[in-house]
Amino acid sequence: MLKRMGVYLCVFFCVFVNAGLIHAVDKSIEKAQFFLAEELFSSGRYREAIEEFERLLFEMHTETYTADCRYFLGNSHLSLGEYKKAEEHFTLIVHKYRESAYHGPSLYLLGRSKYLQKRYSDSIRVFDSYVGRYPLQEYADNSLYWKGEAFLDMNEREPAKKTFEEVLRRYPKGNKADAARFKLRLIELEDRLEAQEAQKSLPEAHVSGMNEEQIVLLREENEKLRQKQAQLLDEIEDLNNTIDQMNTELRTLREIGTGEPEDNEQKFQKKVQALAFRENLLRIKEDALRQKESELKKLYENLREIAAEFMNGR
Repeated sequence: MLKRMGVYLCVFFCVFVNAGLIHAVDKSIEKAQFFLAEELFSSGRYREAIEEFERLLFEMHTETYTADCRYFLGNSHLSLGEYKKAEEHFTLIVHKYRESAYHGPSLYLLGRSKYLQKRYSDSIRVFDSYVGRYPLQEYADNSLYWKGEAFLDMNEREPAKKTFEEVLRRYPKGNKADAARFKLRLIELEDRLEAQEAQKSLPEAHVSGMNEEQIVLLREENEKLRQKQAQLLDEIEDLNNTIDQMNTELRTLREIGTGEPEDNEQKFQKKVQALAFRENLLRIKEDALRQKESELKKLYENLREIAAEFMNGR
């Protein structure tokens, strides 16, 4: 009887130990697969990263990295302009992984995904949800700012104005404070121009000092400036979108760079280089944005002068 019990214990021990070893091997394989996908993402090779994250998620059926895979898949699709696919991954994290560290960033990026699909009302609801749940987190001011942009895109200028004012009131030192101030100046100038346009109909009394040819030239110049205004506003929005996306990528790279302590030196150097590249590119984009905003400010001054000429009959 004792001999049989000894055999049973020996078999049980062997099975248990072997199962533990198999489990450890599985975990190591999952970890290696995740690092591979992560490296592809940090290198900007988003299509390849998607393939590797999906392999870990759907073929290897990972449990350890499920939320991580969804988050990086969402970011990869977002970077590729595949906003609907990005939305699917962020939605799943928001509803299924409420305690995950990725919940807050995914909620914000869900709003951005909807905004970039021009679903402005839906994006506003998501941004409100983020600010309500994470009022002191890093994407709170961004959420309010893009909420204001969404109102502008729906041509609801007054709610947009109040939202940008809220950005300045609640987050005066946030990374969207300057952009919110600029948008408030644009709204103010547009309000003035519209008021002037409504008042003037260019009767002879207003243009007594101008001949017909001068009036035609002024109208043509006014139209050219307005077309340039529309072009600059589009370029500014594109730059804003790019800067916002790059800030998200920088945050992700910083998280990667402070990851596993057993990372080798070469891998760490690659992450540092990728981070430095993104930061330099971000500074270039921000300089371009400031230049575009300066051009637009001058443009509005020209428009205001033309409107004044019409009003004063010069």
